[in-house]
Amino acid sequence: MELQAQQEAQQQEQQQQAAPMQNQAPSSIGGMAQMSPDDIRRMIAEQAPQAIQDHVQQLQTAQTVDSFVKKMQAAEERHPGLEAKLNELDYSSLAPLVQMANDMENTGDIMAELVDNPQKMGNLLVLMQTQPRLAARQMHELSNSIKQNQAAIAENQSASEPLSQIKTSSKAGMDNGSMSVSDFRKMFRT
Repeated sequence: MELQAQQEAQQQEQQQQAAPMQNQAPSSIGGMAQMSPDDIRRMIAEQAPQAIQDHVQQLQTAQTVDSFVKKMQAAEERHPGLEAKLNELDYSSLAPLVQMANDMENTGDIMAELVDNPQKMGNLLVLMQTQPRLAARQMHELSNSIKQNQAAIAENQSASEPLSQIKTSSKAGMDNGSMSVSDFRKMFRT
C-alpha cells in the first residue's frame, strides 16, 4: 500500500509538473501546431499598429479622391473639356501631385493649367521625387500666379469703356500745295 501511495504521489507530481509545460508548449491538433495565448498576444501587438495605419491611410486616400473628384466636377464649368483631359491621365504616378493640388484652394484651375501645360506637370513630378519642399513651393507659386492672372482678367473686364473718342476735322491739314502771301511773309521775316 505504501508503494502504491508513493507511486500515485509521484504520478500526481509528474502530472502537476507536466501541466504547466503543456500550457507553455504548443500542442498539436491533427498535426498542426497550436499557438499559445502569449504567442497570439505578441502577434496581435505586432500586427495591429500596421493594420490600423493601413486602414487610416485608406480612409485618407478615399477622402482625398472624393474631394478631388468634387473639385474637378465644379471646375468643369470654368474649364470646359477638363474632365475629358483628366480622364486621359494615369493617376498611379500622379497621386502625390493630386494630393498636393487638392490641398490648394484653386485645385481645378491648377489641374487645368497642368493638363494644358504638361511640361509644368512633368517638372512638378520630378521635383516631388527629388525635392519635395521645392515642389510644394512651386505648387504655391503656380496657385498664386493663377490667382493673380484671374484677378487681372477680372479687373480688365470690369474697366469701363472710354467716354468718347476725339474726332478729327475733315478740313484740318488740307492744303493744295500753293503758298499764299501770308506764308511767304512768315517765311522771310527777319
